[in-house]
Amino acid sequence: MGIARALAIRPELLVLDEPTSALDPSVRAGILNLLMDLQDTLGIASLSISHDLPTVRHVCDRVLTPRDGRLLPSAR
Repeated sequence: MGIARALAIRPELLVLDEPTSALDPSVRAGILNLLMDLQDTLGIASLSISHDLPTVRHVCDRVLTPRDGRLLPSAR
């Protein structure tokens, strides 16, 4: 429901703060697939904030990691 509300205003950017935290692995996979499909079909960019680096690396084109007040590129 929250994703549908966010998309109702046709944003160019979605900010996702821990979008799949505390979800069952199968539900998590479904949500991540949905978000990737939405990016492809609607051309929406997203900014994902998460502690789950393996998931971030799977769904994101670019990954930045904060360190000492700076954003550093992470190795993929």
